[in-house]
Order: sequence, then C-alpha cells, then structure tokens
Amino acid sequence: QKELGLEFLNEALRREPHFPEAMIAIARVELGEGRLAAAERRTRSSLQYNPTAKNALLLLAEIRRRQGNQSEEILLLKQAVLETRHAPTAMLVADRLVDLGQNGDAVHLYRLVSASSDAERYLRVQAAMKAGFTASRFMPDDVDIREYWNSVARDYGDFTFFSLQARFLSGAIAVESFERQMNRNAEWEAAGAYAIGLKHWLNGNISAARVAFERCLRLGNEKTARPKGIPQEWAWEDLNRLRLHP
Repeated sequence: QKELGLEFLNEALRREPHFPEAMIAIARVELGEGRLAAAERRTRSSLQYNPTAKNALLLLAEIRRRQGNQSEEILLLKQAVLETRHAPTAMLVADRLVDLGQNGDAVHLYRLVSASSDAERYLRVQAAMKAGFTASRFMPDDVDIREYWNSVARDYGDFTFFSLQARFLSGAIAVESFERQMNRNAEWEAAGAYAIGLKHWLNGNISAARVAFERCLRLGNEKTARPKGIPQEWAWEDLNRLRLHP
C-alpha cells in the first residue's frame, strides 16, 4: 500500500514538479524509513514554493528532534507558530516545548490560544487548563496560578470536567466534594486523583501527593513502563521528580 501511495505521489510530481504537498508527503515516508537527509532535502524543496507551510516547518523540526538538535528544533517550532498563526499548531508546539523544558514559552503559547477568538472553545479551555497545569508543575513561584483556574471556572462552566478541576485547584471546592464528583464518572477518576496530588504537592504535603499520583497511575492500569497518556504521564513524571527532589 505504501508503494502504491508513493507511485501516485511521484506521478503527481512528474505532472506538477512544483507540488509542495506531494513533496511533504514523500518526505514523511522518507523520514519514516530513517532517511533523514533525503527527507530534509525534499522538505526544503517544498518550502521554496510555500515558504510558510506549517507542515513543512513542523517536519523540519521533527527531523531536528531525531538528530538531537534541540536548539534548532525549538527555532523551527516557534517559526511555525509565527508564520501560520494557527491555534492547533500552537498547541502542538506548546506541548513539545513542555517536553523540552521550555515551560515559560509553552505557557505563553497556551495563553495565546486560550485568548484566541479564532480557536474553538474546546481548544481554548484545553489551552487554559494546560497553562495552569504547566505553571503549577514547573513555575509555581513565578506566576499567580489562581489566574488560570479562575478563568476556566468563570468562562467554561459548561465544560464540567475542566471546571470542576479548576474550581478545586483554585480552592473553591473541598477535596471530599471534588473527589466525590469526579468519581461519579469512571473516565474522570484518574484526572481527579492527579489534581488532588498536584494540590497536595503545592501545599507541601509530599506524602499525600505521592499517594494520589500513585492512585492516578493505578487507575490508568500503568505498571512499570512510562505511560503515554495524560494525566498518567504527568503523575509518572511528578513521582520521579519527587523522588529526585523530595
């Protein structure tokens, strides 16, 4: 199937040599095969015809990531946001910046998305929540974290899953009431456990934070391997941070 797809893409380029979308599609295949140099040449060729294409810039950033060149990866990710002004792209870039430890820049992007009138409300509330979580986890002494939680509680009360967490983390709901409400939905229990652990950590109750983070992991059926989904991924990371810096 891949071979057939490549045949169609190459035929498209034979008919229209200046077809950047086909170039990017072929570059993705080359990247998947580990042919980084070929993928980069193809991607740069596509940029000659569409120099602000977000997919091409993000693909170049992925190539730099695989090469271990974080500084240039970050530059390309930020360029993709600046060139396109595309909220979903900004979210993807912000998530990656958190992975790279660029937390201040990530929070800035999340805030831009949360305030964007062009973005869908669901994306905006996600951005506001991620701004709050990122600031709480990595920058608790640098910003007024309540600002993020209060904005979600005020503007997104119809998103109960998010507004409950925001109200709890802002101090508007007691832990017993919060846990009871989150546990009514089995799919919300892990998020509730993580939020409880985070609040304990922020309040300096490390032992209670560990218990809540471990419960979050158990609810995600995670054993020893690093989990890939949120909030279990955050719980796993924060438990390891607590072990290193109790």
